[in-house]
Amino acid sequence: MKYTWIFLILAFFFAYISSFLIRTQTPWNKGKLNEELAGEGIVSNEKAIDYIDETIELGLVWDYINIRSFLLLSITIGLVISCAFGSVHSFIDKLFFKKFYEEADWKLAFRRGSEISLLIFSLVILRLMAGLTIFTVIPVFLLFIIIEYYLTSVSISKEKKAV
Repeated sequence: MKYTWIFLILAFFFAYISSFLIRTQTPWNKGKLNEELAGEGIVSNEKAIDYIDETIELGLVWDYINIRSFLLLSITIGLVISCAFGSVHSFIDKLFFKKFYEEADWKLAFRRGSEISLLIFSLVILRLMAGLTIFTVIPVFLLFIIIEYYLTSVSISKEKKAV
């Protein structure tokens, strides 16, 4: 049960860092975005939001994103998701699948949480590249399922060889 609490504390810690970064950092390259909005003659917030939505739909939003800030926010939010999922996973593993004296497999919990956060990050990147369609989502899901199946089978075969 200690890993459940450790992951939960880490999730809250990274959530605090993420909220601080969201308040202080912006993923937008403000200079370039303001220059483009002024060039288009856009002065109202509604038209600016419509313009940004249009650039996302066309996959051109990368011109206006500060990659450093975007990656920093993505990593901290990914750590929140990984640790929160790891906490829930280790709690369920200990509660339902392990004996009283056995510890939950924290490495497996964190690995699966990391896979979930990478899957979400991949879908966000696909959305920003205007490539989020059913024909790209299904292969991405299948890729992550195949990777998890392979890693699980390798770990099971290592356990059998060790015994």
